[in-house]
Amino acid sequence: MNERIEQLASQAGMLRDKYGLYWNAHDNPDDGVDLEKFTELIVKECAELMPHDNLYNMVLKHFGVKK
Repeated sequence: MNERIEQLASQAGMLRDKYGLYWNAHDNPDDGVDLEKFTELIVKECAELMPHDNLYNMVLKHFGVKK
């Protein structure tokens, strides 16, 4: 997996196991994985690649992600 995606997953509180699956970093199965946080981080990362501020804002707005 891409190293940057692994970093973003870690920021969202996920850990990768030996099978390549991501789990909650708190080791509590009731907490679950924060997929919303992970998704927001990926959207922000992609939006930052946009050449113009208006495209950046359009991508964030489209996915409902705040700056």
